[in-house]
Amino acid sequence: MKNQTAQNLNESQVETEEITISMEKIEQLKQEVDQKMIDGIYYSKLFDFLGDKGLEGKAVKVKVVLDLSVIRDEDIIKDKELRDSLRELPGQEFVITSCWPCNGNQWCR
Repeated sequence: MKNQTAQNLNESQVETEEITISMEKIEQLKQEVDQKMIDGIYYSKLFDFLGDKGLEGKAVKVKVVLDLSVIRDEDIIKDKELRDSLRELPGQEFVITSCWPCNGNQWCR
């Protein structure tokens, strides 16, 4: 009985570790996309356009939408751990939203 309980505990620990690893990959993806969105706005003509419209320094939300059905059906993501993590997400889309220029390393709510 003790061996079976220990085995069940070890299986639970493995499942928890896999979920943690999956969420770490997804969080890393969010951070990298956020930085690229900020870079894209800052180094483009969009920065000047927002300033001309009086939106410089205001909360501007930028969204990247990943079509999870494509990610589930095709092996387009080379990083297997990230690909598997995204395939586990519920729904058809994964939306990454960044506020700029006020993000302060925080995600929009």
